[in-house]
Amino acid sequence: MSSDTTLFAHVLPIFTNEIEQVATEALSYILSESESARNRVADMVARGGAGTFTIANVETEVEVEGSVRVDLVGFDVAGEKRLLIEAKFWVDLTPNQPNTYLDSLPGDGPATLLFLVPSRRLETLWPEVLGLASANYSLTPGLESGNLRSVALEGSDRRLMMTDWSNILDVVHEAGDAKTKFETAQLRGLVDDMENDTATFLPLTPKEMEPDIPRRMRSLIRLVDDAVARAQASGSVSNPRSQEPLGGGYGKYVNLNGQRVWFGIYFMRWAMHGISPLWLWPSDQSARNRLRASCDSPDGNHFPVILPLGEEYHTALNEAVSQLERFACLLGSDSTV
Repeated sequence: MSSDTTLFAHVLPIFTNEIEQVATEALSYILSESESARNRVADMVARGGAGTFTIANVETEVEVEGSVRVDLVGFDVAGEKRLLIEAKFWVDLTPNQPNTYLDSLPGDGPATLLFLVPSRRLETLWPEVLGLASANYSLTPGLESGNLRSVALEGSDRRLMMTDWSNILDVVHEAGDAKTKFETAQLRGLVDDMENDTATFLPLTPKEMEPDIPRRMRSLIRLVDDAVARAQASGSVSNPRSQEPLGGGYGKYVNLNGQRVWFGIYFMRWAMHGISPLWLWPSDQSARNRLRASCDSPDGNHFPVILPLGEEYHTALNEAVSQLERFACLLGSDSTV
């Protein structure tokens, strides 16, 4: 877990797996409490091509067609549904989405169906939603404004839109009052954790099917092996164990100046924090505390081995070995493997 995870984001997954519902209720509460926030959301929708309307109040789990329920609905002063919001993280579309929801939009005056999705899903889910909608409706040419996607249903004031969670939270945060800013920050922590869920399957792209990725992985595996061998020759590393994966990667436990340490490719940390594919993890808490005093770590326990960008293999290898030697000096030698 990231060190900047909010309390809200940390506690909720322990007690429920209905994270989308919780996030929707949190957004509904923020909008219910702040007229300014509701106005900002209405302005965002207007920038997407919808007509101007006022969101007088919001409700969650609103029935629109038989037993079909919408996550969040914004009503105008006359009690008419003007904004339907479907909040998603990684679950699939339901058979009713988007067309049953579009059918339920009022035909008199502006009305919008808005999907909220993770930023990494925007480019793949938007074409899917458009394809499903075009089977039932004639759609006008699309409009893009930042991370907001929008099309109109031809011959009406109804619109279909999609944006990411970060965009709508930015909009709400700009509402200004301290209470709204604090509550939005809590919800953003939960959203960021869901966006960074490393267990999530992301749609494959053509770029990812090219051979560069497996070639890169083979080079990194070679780098780990060569760095351990070089450091062993210099005396900084001893007793390397056979390959032992950690976090789904490739690495080895070694004796680094008296401390048992894992070094290698750590997929989970790489995915969560970026920074580097190579990480160091001392198995002893006191050793981690010692490194934390002198080395950067995004979570206080795992330490990135920073590789130079745009350099040839021998330069990257020298840098990896140099950092292993530095870690060895910092760790000292008051325990054995």
